[in-house]
Amino acid sequence: MTRETLVEASEHYQQALRLQPDYADAHYNLGNALLQQGKQAEAIDHFRQTLHINPDHAPAQSNLVNALRRLGMGKENAGPSRKLNKAE
Repeated sequence: MTRETLVEASEHYQQALRLQPDYADAHYNLGNALLQQGKQAEAIDHFRQTLHINPDHAPAQSNLVNALRRLGMGKENAGPSRKLNKAE
C-alpha cells in the first residue's frame, strides 16, 4: 500500500470508530494502518483497544507484541491477556 492509501484508510477507520467506538475490527485495522506508517505508539493503543473489546482477538495479540518489540519493549508490556500469558 502507498502512504497515501494508508492515510486514507486510517481516516476511514477513524470515521467508523466515531460512529461505533467499540468496533474491534476497526481498531485492529487502524492499528495495522498506523503500524505500516511507522506510528507504533498509536498502533499499540488501537491493538490494546481491540483486545479490551475482544480479548480473544489473536491477530491483535500478535501485532501488539510485534509493535511493542519494535519500540524495544516485550510481551510483558502488552498488558493482561490470557493467550499472551499462556504463550510464555
